[in-house]
Amino acid sequence: MPSPPQRERLIALQLHLQAIARALTPLTPHLGAEVFDVDLRSPSPELARAIEQAMDRYAVLVFRNQQLDQDQQIAFARSLGPLDLGFAKVRNAPHRFKYSELADISNVDVNGEVVAREHTKIVGNIANQLWHSDSSFQKPRAKYSMLHAVVIPEHGGDTEFADLRAAYDALPDELRRRIDGLQAEHYALHSRLSLGDTSYTEEQRARIPAVHWPIVQTHAGSGRKLIYVADRWASRVERCGLPRCAGERWRGRRGNRHAHGDGRWRRRAARARDAGARNVR
Repeated sequence: MPSPPQRERLIALQLHLQAIARALTPLTPHLGAEVFDVDLRSPSPELARAIEQAMDRYAVLVFRNQQLDQDQQIAFARSLGPLDLGFAKVRNAPHRFKYSELADISNVDVNGEVVAREHTKIVGNIANQLWHSDSSFQKPRAKYSMLHAVVIPEHGGDTEFADLRAAYDALPDELRRRIDGLQAEHYALHSRLSLGDTSYTEEQRARIPAVHWPIVQTHAGSGRKLIYVADRWASRVERCGLPRCAGERWRGRRGNRHAHGDGRWRRRAARARDAGARNVR
């Protein structure tokens, strides 16, 4: 028999699961759900578990009507696990935020001034328009990514998502056999170097060495297989003669486009790209 504290935690978890289930509205048949009437300013282990279960199913969650300051965003993110600096480990540049774990996805500098088009931040924004899974360039990779829209443009700036599990399901059997066992190399600077941003020292280039991930993986939360490749980080496939289009033929068939305005989370089972410039002041 569970102890009284254990029973209380089980009851709290069940209530959170029921609340999340009532608040969820699926966005597409394959991935993504909107979440209403959940306040992320009050994180708890029970809420984190309920969100994890929803993420296992939907891969992308859009939380509506969230007004988070930096402290609240960090507190909620930490309730789901330890945070990682990600690409900031390559170039530890000055930033506008209280926390180094927050990434400034914008076109302004530390003083709030719009940067020149050739600035490295703009190169990063352009690279974001390539399909990618956040942090696939390192081991361990990120479990979740949280994006909180603070200032958005009047038009455009959406983010597209693709379900890597549905992508694998859509592959022909012959292509599944060909890619089974192959590994892709993921490198943090792959897309930036390709776009001409070569101003990295050897020390910076070595801070996040290239890693290899199997192209075909099993998503632990759902038990489904997925195809794990992306333009931005995946620089090459080991021992592979496949044409580039082999990894692109499913694009746009199992996806969702999200217009910003609230917080959203995505899991490793999904990949994303910016559908257009999100440069706002």
